[in-house]
Amino acid sequence: MSYLSGIDFRKKFAPLFEINPLLTDSEAYMILRENSFHVPNTCLYVAKKAPKPRSEEQYWIPQKSLNQLAVTGRLRGERTTLSSSPHDTQLTKCETTIDNELPDREIQKAKFPKVKPREIILLDDTDDEAESDIIVDERRQVSDNPDEGTADVKNQPQNADIPGSKRSFSVYEISDDSDADISDYDFGYDAGSDPEIYHGSQSSSSPSVIRPLAKVKSTKKPDQESETRTTPWISKIAGTLFGRSLRPVERNKDEKSWELALKEYREAMSLARRTGKEFLRESREKIMEIEYRAGDSILVELEDTDSELLHAYIIYLYDDESEGSMAHFRYFKHGYETIIGEIASPRELFLSSECANISMYQVKGKIQVEFRGKSDNNHVSGMGPIEEEYYASVDRYFYRLNYDILSESFTKASEMVIQNPRTPLENYDCHARDAADKMKKDQSLKVLDLNRDNGSATGFIYQGIEYHLKDFVYFVSETTSKKKKPYHIGQISQILVNNLEDSDSMSETDERENDELDVSLLVNVYKRYDDHFQAARSEDVGNIIELTTSYERRVFLRKSKTLRPERVDGHCYVRHIDDIEDFNSYKDLDDTFWVQDQIAHDLKKDLISVEDLEPMPGKHPRYSKESKKRLKREEEKAVSQKNGTKLTTLDIFSGAGGLSQGFHESGVVGTKYVIELDTAAAKTLKRNFPDAIVYNHDANKFLEWVVNDEADLNAGIVYDMENNALLKMPSRGDIEMIIVGPPCQGWSALNRKKGERCFKRELIATYLSLTVLTFPVILKAVCVMAQFIFRALTSLGYQCQRASLQAGVFGSPSSRTRVIFWASLPGYELPKYPRATHLFDGRVPKSPHCVRRSAPHWPITTGDCLSDLYSFEWTNPYVTNPETAAQKSDRLSRNENVTQYLCSVSSRALEYVGLAKQAYSTNPLNEYQRKMRK
Repeated sequence: MSYLSGIDFRKKFAPLFEINPLLTDSEAYMILRENSFHVPNTCLYVAKKAPKPRSEEQYWIPQKSLNQLAVTGRLRGERTTLSSSPHDTQLTKCETTIDNELPDREIQKAKFPKVKPREIILLDDTDDEAESDIIVDERRQVSDNPDEGTADVKNQPQNADIPGSKRSFSVYEISDDSDADISDYDFGYDAGSDPEIYHGSQSSSSPSVIRPLAKVKSTKKPDQESETRTTPWISKIAGTLFGRSLRPVERNKDEKSWELALKEYREAMSLARRTGKEFLRESREKIMEIEYRAGDSILVELEDTDSELLHAYIIYLYDDESEGSMAHFRYFKHGYETIIGEIASPRELFLSSECANISMYQVKGKIQVEFRGKSDNNHVSGMGPIEEEYYASVDRYFYRLNYDILSESFTKASEMVIQNPRTPLENYDCHARDAADKMKKDQSLKVLDLNRDNGSATGFIYQGIEYHLKDFVYFVSETTSKKKKPYHIGQISQILVNNLEDSDSMSETDERENDELDVSLLVNVYKRYDDHFQAARSEDVGNIIELTTSYERRVFLRKSKTLRPERVDGHCYVRHIDDIEDFNSYKDLDDTFWVQDQIAHDLKKDLISVEDLEPMPGKHPRYSKESKKRLKREEEKAVSQKNGTKLTTLDIFSGAGGLSQGFHESGVVGTKYVIELDTAAAKTLKRNFPDAIVYNHDANKFLEWVVNDEADLNAGIVYDMENNALLKMPSRGDIEMIIVGPPCQGWSALNRKKGERCFKRELIATYLSLTVLTFPVILKAVCVMAQFIFRALTSLGYQCQRASLQAGVFGSPSSRTRVIFWASLPGYELPKYPRATHLFDGRVPKSPHCVRRSAPHWPITTGDCLSDLYSFEWTNPYVTNPETAAQKSDRLSRNENVTQYLCSVSSRALEYVGLAKQAYSTNPLNEYQRKMRK
């Protein structure tokens, strides 16, 4: 391995830059890396993808001019030759590179065949001359006069240009069919059909093949090609983030061209950044006499850091005897300091939760920061891009969102109120400081209703959660173990309090906080039925034994134990089976368990068996009032979600509807509109959501249609992929929620054929453009490219946050990590991310939104998912051992239970399979199977 400077790199890989002189060092290195640093393949790729020179354009030439050129050439006694085009030169250099560096490769063994490709080029002679055919042949000089003799050019180089031809071209195209096929399928384009589209690397272990030019030219483009389209604002902030500029949909033909608008925006952005940095530098270096007041926005230089000046807001001013003039201020965060990073707006600030006291000597200047977060009752008036208003001034900024550095979330900010200067210092208010004090207070332990006589209490608060006697709770093991285990389950029977001598001031009924109190809990422990009386999970897999019914929600009373409050981690619900009215509805709720048995506490753990279970009396256990209220609220919420009004939702890139189904099961989302290009997927979704309006159409062309319709242009009738007229798109405000799961092939690390020009990478910009047009209340996206998404959403005024979630911790029998974005209009609370419901054996991303010390249930395995399906016998395909009569009879009998489909069909009615429902071999064996059959 060697490290080369830029100059050495260009010298070593000179053939690449000779083939395409416009290639930059970075582009050349990227192409090399994507071709596994295979130089010949890289040369081939560069030659094919190099921009076509203008000399290849067709020009109308009168026939008499060609005659004059031919006569002039004969008088001079030399051939009339046109300059070789750069395109031919590129391929010639490419062939030389292959010959010199890989003499024994398959492609060199094949050589370049000595064939005579012919092309008929018709020249339109408007001078009324007779129309003639110019025959281009690499071995002959060509004249438009058929009576003239042809000179033998046997010794002419193969790629030499032909006199009289109006353009030169390459005889052969060298490509790797195996790679081309994969790339074409992935990107939806014909290889080589568009020089602006990047088709992935061309490295492959399969031998290269040579295709005649005629075959290449006869290749037809697919009927549907997707060109990424956006709104003008999304195009501006995207810049060249996707490897090229994205073309916006033009609303008005009289407007300036999008290229000019994009150029002007980039120049304004660059100027704003440059002048902003100069202003900060001058503010640091110059000492200016400026009068400051509460409510001013300032630049602060910290004493213990060499970082850039910080933006802040003065909450109040005061004098300190030792420090002199002081200020209590609250920090702003510039977009560069957030997750948005370098692509942030140069003029937008975000209000942070950090505050501090500083000396006025550290204040280096004054700036103007305007609050732009005001909105009407619909929360839309303050939305939209506004940052360009501030580019012209070096000291003007705006803010409308908070930024939380721990959760990397942006939320609606409130306008800061100027303090009355006559207010006593101790009464000055700071929202950031008050919020920090409250959080610290909520995290500490607080005892409720302390009884000093017997050293007990009726409840306590820990980490903001209130617990009472008779509550069922989760708690974790006292010792940590590498093996993950679900929560333990217990019921609080007593709350014991010690060290009362230090709390004489506490009354018997007051709620008081005292960190010195020694609090312990006596809990009745409930064990999981499956952990003791079902075959071990490893035995199920290893012995392939017949699976029995699992009761993962069933528990039994085992014993009592004492534990510290710090081990408690949330509430759960345990009900006697006789107290449950609707058993399945109860189990559908989160954190619910049921009990009907108990075991004597004096039996040893290793000796207990199912015969030791004794019926638990129906009056036992008892439940706290607070627990009953919580469970009732959960039941009412479930009914409301089932019967209540649903959010009108648009699903973009829906596929077969998996994302829509998940939101449908939440009970609050109703999928009303869907955009999906694939016809089979669109039909599947329509079958599962018959009330949904499905737009079986390209999202980019759909966006263009919507923009034209909104601008009152004649959008006309648009037809879907099956030539059905599309229904009109809903108006702005009709859609309350947008969900999207854009294709991930362009981003996935498992995709070895991805490239920076993959149009699927750009579809997130299409989604954000549809957001600009509809301004829904809530947005949800499953995707990557976090910086650009945050940049786009915050520039529009949306609150937004993200979290990396592992599907396995939510009861899915698979391992899939996805980045989930939530966004909402200001004034609406951002939806919370769900907490883990199941353990997961693999790595789980850490997220401040989903903190849980364990999970209520064991992982869901593929066995849990598939054990109720009919088994298949594939051990003997009857190739090695002939099929017996008994085996044939058994195979045919299975046809009665398993629906058969033809592999090849001609009827359109049978084009899509999977419409018939399959039978199950057993009743549901676990909760997962029961829920999947609902």
